[in-house]
Amino acid sequence: MADNFKVLDVRVDELAANLNALSDDPWIITSQDYYSENGVRRVTILLMRPPRQMASGMPIDPRLLRRN
Repeated sequence: MADNFKVLDVRVDELAANLNALSDDPWIITSQDYYSENGVRRVTILLMRPPRQMASGMPIDPRLLRRN
């Protein structure tokens, strides 16, 4: 379960580079908080892996839903 969450705390100007480094796996940003520390703007981001997709395909045949 802990592998499904990640906290990223970086300077705002380094944010794009850090998010691009995570592009291998899909992540969802669930919350973000901007703050200033010693005159440097920083951001804390909580990332979550998306849940695994359900089986692909439609469970119901759309042809059965047609009106005759």
